[in-house]
Amino acid sequence: MIKVMIVDDEPYIRQGLRILIDWEQYGFRITAEASNGHEAVDVLKNTDIDLVITDIKMPQMDGLELIEYTRKHISSNIRFIILSGFYEFEYAKKAIKYDVADYVLKPVQREELIKVLEEYKEAYYQHIENLKKQQMSERIILERHLTALMSGIYDSRNMPYICCHILHSTVIRFLKR
Repeated sequence: MIKVMIVDDEPYIRQGLRILIDWEQYGFRITAEASNGHEAVDVLKNTDIDLVITDIKMPQMDGLELIEYTRKHISSNIRFIILSGFYEFEYAKKAIKYDVADYVLKPVQREELIKVLEEYKEAYYQHIENLKKQQMSERIILERHLTALMSGIYDSRNMPYICCHILHSTVIRFLKR
C-alpha cells in the first residue's frame, strides 16, 4: 500500500478526502493527517510517508513551504499533490519548480482524484521497479569485483569499488537503525 498523508487546515476537507473514495481499493492507505505545514513536518520526520496531499494556503506554514522544507531537510523521495481553491500562475509555477506530482483544484472531484492517484501509483511502482533493477545491477558488479579479488586477479579498480560499496551499505544499515 502507498502511504498517504493529508494536510489541510480545514477539518471537513480532510474528512471529505477520507470518505471521497475507497483508498485501499486503489492501493493507498491514509496513515496521517495534519492541519498545517508545521504539523506535517513533525509527522514526516517520524513516519514513513510516500505521498502528501496538501493544501497551498494554510496558517503557519503553507503547502509550498512544506514541500520546500521536506525536499531540503527530510526527503526528496516524498511526492506531493497540491490541492488549491485557487488557480494562480505563481502557485502553478512554484509547484512545477518543486516537481509536484499534480495540482488539483478544489472542490475535488472524485473522478479527477482517482485519475491523479492512478497516475501517481503507476509512476510510483515504475520508480520502485527501476530502483530494484539498479540495485541488482550494482550487486552484480560488486560480486564481479569481489570474485576478482578472491581469485587473485584483481586490478586497481576492484579494491576502491569494493571499499566504496561496502562502506556505503554499512552506512545505510547504520542510518536505518
